[in-house]
Amino acid sequence: MAYRAHIARLLGDMIVRDNAKWRFSGFFKFRKIVARTKMECGNLNIPALSDSINDLVYFAHSKGIVEFSEVKSVIETSVGYQYLLDTILNNFAYFLDSFLIIKQWLESSEFYEYKKENYPYPPLINPKSADYKSISSELAFNLNLPLPRECKLIWLYPHGAGIHGIGEYFANKVENLKIIATYNNCTSARECYSYI
Repeated sequence: MAYRAHIARLLGDMIVRDNAKWRFSGFFKFRKIVARTKMECGNLNIPALSDSINDLVYFAHSKGIVEFSEVKSVIETSVGYQYLLDTILNNFAYFLDSFLIIKQWLESSEFYEYKKENYPYPPLINPKSADYKSISSELAFNLNLPLPRECKLIWLYPHGAGIHGIGEYFANKVENLKIIATYNNCTSARECYSYI
């Protein structure tokens, strides 16, 4: 049910439906909706975003998902914090779909600490209130979410003798410990995050 209001689904459905109905004119209808919404919003653009991403914001505004002025204010306040802007642009569909949660987090005093330190991996949602069970590991990685506090994990990368012994030692010392030993099958941080 939640996916029915997802920005990518709405955009795709409209283009596919209109392509079938009007012989490949779905993109032209998208441009018409964007132009009409731009006129309603006073032809404003968000300077930090490209024209195509501005068009997506206008489309989301026309479908009632977000208010253009609110998105503009959030993007403009994050312009000085390039790491946050990169995270928003890399997860833009999620940003539009979960805008109210993200806006609340970005305006909180907890997030201000990340911004003040110019932290290079700012989480896009509050890690303390994030439901890690409902978020895929790839999305959690993309949103820069840290591992949950209750996660007990040791990552062992075997490079010599003794890996089996050290793994048994830790397993006997800590309850509910997950030990992951990789043998060159984990090639990126994103892939390694999914093991957890």
